[in-house]
Amino acid sequence: MEGPGPEYETLAHLGPCLIDNLNAVSFANDLCNRYGLDTISTGAAIAFGMEAFEKGLITGKRQAGLISHGATSRP
Repeated sequence: MEGPGPEYETLAHLGPCLIDNLNAVSFANDLCNRYGLDTISTGAAIAFGMEAFEKGLITGKRQAGLISHGATSRP
């Protein structure tokens, strides 16, 4: 991707969700900018979804393919 790259807050909130893949974080940052989403809030929402899935609060049926992190490790 071309451009200045993600800001510190974007790296801090989206980075852990996207497993240190700078290209993925940059792409997510670009999508947030295009759709007018705050990257801090988006990162927090993704982290909540991932945590809820890991705790079993969101099942494979309910997630509708939106959260794939850790999906292969759950029965």
